Amino acid sequence: MKGIKKFGMQSKQFQLPIFNPGKRINYKNQICTVDHVRIKGFYIKIKFKELTEEVDSKELDCEPTVFMLK
Repeated sequence: MKGIKKFGMQSKQFQLPIFNPGKRINYKNQICTVDHVRIKGFYIKIKFKELTEEVDSKELDCEPTVFMLK
């Protein structure tokens, strides 16, 4: 988390990958399409259309989205 100045106000910047259904993500050198997302305890599990098993979000190569909180 790092603070930045915007319009004279202190803001916080967070980075978080977004896993929308239909998003294409690189997994083990294969481009896969997100089918659905499930939260299991403290983990985010991703189900791809091309695979039978769910994948932990930590295993994915996905660009994070930046959020600004004021």
